[in-house]
Parts: sequence; C-alpha cells; structure tokens
Amino acid sequence: MILRYIQAAVGLNALRFLGGNVKQVDYQKGKPDAFHHRYAYDADNRITEVQTSADAINWMRDARYFYYPHGPLQRAELGKLVVQGMDYAYTLQGWLKGINGNRLDPATDMGHDGDLADAETTNDLVGHDAFALSLGYYGDEDHAAIDPAWVSTPAGAPSQKWGPPARLLRSTSRSTTATSPTP
Repeated sequence: MILRYIQAAVGLNALRFLGGNVKQVDYQKGKPDAFHHRYAYDADNRITEVQTSADAINWMRDARYFYYPHGPLQRAELGKLVVQGMDYAYTLQGWLKGINGNRLDPATDMGHDGDLADAETTNDLVGHDAFALSLGYYGDEDHAAIDPAWVSTPAGAPSQKWGPPARLLRSTSRSTTATSPTP
C-alpha cells in the first residue's frame, strides 16, 4: 500500500527486483520528463554501480562502489568521469572512522585522488577530494581520531562533541571552496 502511494505521488511506473535487490526504477516512463535508474550488484548483494538515463537506452554511470574483502564500503567514485572519489576508514569494531582522512592533501589522501606525483596510483586522474571528515567516539587517547595532531578547526568549521549515550565525542570536517574567504 505504501509503495502504491509513493508510485502515485511521484510517478514511479516500475520497480524491477532481482534477488531482493532493486534492479531498475522508471520514473514517468514514456513521458517527456522520464528518468530511469539502473543498479548493479556483486555476488554478496552489495551495490557496485548506479546508472541513469533519460530514455532507458543511453545510460550514464553515476557511481561505482568498491568494498574491502571483509565487507564494508571502501571507496565510492562519483560521476562518469570520476569527479569525486570518497575513501572510507573504519575502527576495529566496524564503526565509521573517517571519509577521505582528515586532510585535503593528495599526497596523504587515502585513495591518492589527484596525486600526479605518484606514478603508481590508479586514481591520479580522479578529482581532488572536496571534503574530509574524521570521527572520534571516545574522549581518551586510546580511541582518538585518525591523527588528532592534524585537526585544527578554523572559525566557522563544523565540529561536534557529544557525550553518553551516543558517545561520539568529536567530529571534524573539512571542505574546499571555489573562492577564497574574505576577511
């Protein structure tokens, strides 16, 4: 019933399933504003690729996903030309520890995105990281963020500190801008 309501409200014509996974979603099929999403999965039923199309004939890759051998998401690459790569790091407990490290420097980037100086990297033509974040779950030194010596929060930068029961005690993020800030 909920699916019928959603279909009527947003114009979904078809949801195609394969092995319990959504294989394709067609929006406004046959109309001028038609749009289609297609999904690919690996043998472990993890999403590996997302494609979109306006006509269901010519498809464009929007995202690719790569996984660590033990299961968690390792990397997501966005866009046909891979304009952004996002690398994920986890704690031993499997909790998210960081995305793209916590520095916006191709030489120290987890995926070496845009690092033209490293001839061995496969991601040298991927765009530089646009953001990075790291999470710290406890306040003691044994559970510190990826490298707290690198973390310095400029004025106005997002930062969080929680206490129990959620236990996230610090979150810092970085992003790049197209223009320099004005004083």
